[in-house]
Amino acid sequence: MKNKLLTILAGAILAGPMTVNAAPVSYDASGSNGTWSGVFQVVLDDSFLAPASNLTPFFSSWSFSWTNGSTTLSNSSANGDFFSPSISNFYINPDLSVNSVSICTNNCNGSGTGLDWPNIYLTTNYFNASVGEGNCCVYNVPVQWSGPSEVAAVPEPGSLALLSLGVLALGATRRRKLN
Repeated sequence: MKNKLLTILAGAILAGPMTVNAAPVSYDASGSNGTWSGVFQVVLDDSFLAPASNLTPFFSSWSFSWTNGSTTLSNSSANGDFFSPSISNFYINPDLSVNSVSICTNNCNGSGTGLDWPNIYLTTNYFNASVGEGNCCVYNVPVQWSGPSEVAAVPEPGSLALLSLGVLALGATRRRKLN
């Protein structure tokens, strides 16, 4: 029984995620009375594309500046042919928290090779990408975004799993001692 319990515990330690990148999305926002502006960083994950298609040099580390509803691509290393924002909305609350974000581009197929748009991440928050009418839109209604000075605490799944196994193991050994 003891060896079986230790095996299960060791398996949980090896299988469970021990670290979670739960840091909130980092952004800088400023302004007042409807004149908010913000700067956001976008990183692309092109791991699901065909091996020969490396779009990272074109898409890596997009940096967006937003002022009064218009978005500009401020990273000179990105190619404007690949990303051209046509519609964008950043809703920033009076307390400088972000309410929701949507970005649409004119070209959803990357380099024109017919490839699907890669997964798009804004720092640590995932953006869902959808294709429609020749545009590619990414949407998010974030719940864990915060400004640079704020920290959002998120439980770590691996720790919770280990704690549960520890409580079960303690209960099992106590029960055996009572019998």
